[in-house]
Amino acid sequence: MPIRLPSVSKSQVEVSNWQVGNADFLNELGSWPNKAAEVLSELLKARFSIDFKQGSAVQAFEPVGQVIPISWPVRNITFFLELETEFAQCCAYRAIDRFETPVGLDPELSALEQGILDYLLSKVSQALGESMVVAHSARPIDAAMVAVVCEMKCEDRKSFARIWIPQAFFAVIPETEALERGKAICHLAKTQLVIELGSISISGKEYIDLEIGDILVLEELSLENVQGRCADLPIQLTASVQKNADVQNYSLTLRRVHG
Repeated sequence: MPIRLPSVSKSQVEVSNWQVGNADFLNELGSWPNKAAEVLSELLKARFSIDFKQGSAVQAFEPVGQVIPISWPVRNITFFLELETEFAQCCAYRAIDRFETPVGLDPELSALEQGILDYLLSKVSQALGESMVVAHSARPIDAAMVAVVCEMKCEDRKSFARIWIPQAFFAVIPETEALERGKAICHLAKTQLVIELGSISISGKEYIDLEIGDILVLEELSLENVQGRCADLPIQLTASVQKNADVQNYSLTLRRVHG
């Protein structure tokens, strides 16, 4: 039967091309949340979690929260961490054992709050094994950046943050090259291949009592009539057996199902 592929927009293609071209960095970025959350949980004496939500190939730099510039000399870039001000203040006061955030705080971070956040970020940088430092004098040079959205949670308090990264940092590759890279990634993808050599009938009680390591003796076993399927793909698996006096060769063949 024919395979029906979903339609995609041009913007979706552009985002996919960008993701394929920058897969190595995105994989590195994906390792950050757990490491950062672990050190922040210890420093804030609280359950802290970070979860990356989405990325955008191009997005106008229009922050609505507190922006902290962070210099990353090894990568030769400065990116910008945007936090909800009240959430940042909550974290700052927990770090100095004030577990109840004071009321009536200024909507802008105070020098004390900023200093505590700088310290927390330096500890996160150490945990990530990166030489990143807060650079308050840095200013964005691009009107549009790549925005990585993440959800942060400190105890029961939830907030969203964005990491703004200059788009000039990322590789821009032609569509044809992105297609070839995408094909290479698909070749490494894993799918489920099921091969049925035989069958056995068991009762419900026997099924419940089964444990890892138990041996089942098949009632019907045939190497000449093997059935197989590969995930939901329109592919059929067939088997053939070649015998001579001393050697039995067994091979499996995948073929496309037409219909």
